[in-house]
Amino acid sequence: MPRVRRVLHASPGKSTIDILRLSTDELGWKLVGGPRRHDVDLYFVSSRDELEECLKVLRPGQLVSKLPGAHEVCAKLAFSALLGVAARLHPERFGFWPRTWRLPDESSDLAAFLAPEHRGAKRWVIVKPDDGSQGDGIFLSRSMTDVMSRLAHRPSQQVAVQEYLSCLLLGGCKWDARIYVLVTSVDPLECYVSHEGLARFCVESYCPPTDSNARSVCAHLTNYSLNKLHAHFEHNNDPDNGLSGTKRSLSAVLRELAKASSESATELPTKSSAPPRFNEAEFWFRVHRLVGASMAALLPTLRERFVAAQRR
Repeated sequence: MPRVRRVLHASPGKSTIDILRLSTDELGWKLVGGPRRHDVDLYFVSSRDELEECLKVLRPGQLVSKLPGAHEVCAKLAFSALLGVAARLHPERFGFWPRTWRLPDESSDLAAFLAPEHRGAKRWVIVKPDDGSQGDGIFLSRSMTDVMSRLAHRPSQQVAVQEYLSCLLLGGCKWDARIYVLVTSVDPLECYVSHEGLARFCVESYCPPTDSNARSVCAHLTNYSLNKLHAHFEHNNDPDNGLSGTKRSLSAVLRELAKASSESATELPTKSSAPPRFNEAEFWFRVHRLVGASMAALLPTLRERFVAAQRR
């Protein structure tokens, strides 16, 4: 019996159309555009408006690439509120969640954290606009006066403020890991964690924040849209190269972390003084726990939005 060829529908103008074409070719799927069709297996949508329109015509058995409510719960303030509530109720499961304040609602609490009497503790925060993206509007500060001064030009702007944490460095640079989670159902909850992801690196070497370097965005912010403009930006096309480039495959970076931790441990004079070696299996175990806790915090709201969408 011949294999049924799956059909994916996407708008031709999408910025993701090239990767969708590569993916469907590799999978043997058919990529189509234009009006909605009865033979489509999966609709790829990017915006809330597209999702709303797609849900109106979705037939039994057809899938759509976004969950109702996912965009709302992943906005910085909403996400911070949900994780904050969960962390207060279950601190033993949410030790990964840093201290977070939502402005303007929690301005007084943030002011207390940044009060002058705590300056010796070197308390720094990172400020992120709720509606920002690609690093736009993000800054570091250690003074409530400075925070309010820099937000004064947009007094109605809502922002999320988090305690600025110490960093795990590789090659002297700050980096972050983009780990992708596919949620296929919210009732019951079913999700899958991809063990390949993206590591984004700062171009400039990292130093703990000070008044003189806090505005060095390419040392403190890993956003690709900022670092690609730097004179020392380096593109990396090799997924096995975990040592160079602003964007690197996560698997290659994890291998370099394991190698670096092993080498540093052997250079120390005694085993008792050696830092814990990087263990990739332990890393993924902790990532799965973090994903599970985060999804538990988001789940009630996602289920509520999903039920509301079904009633339309």
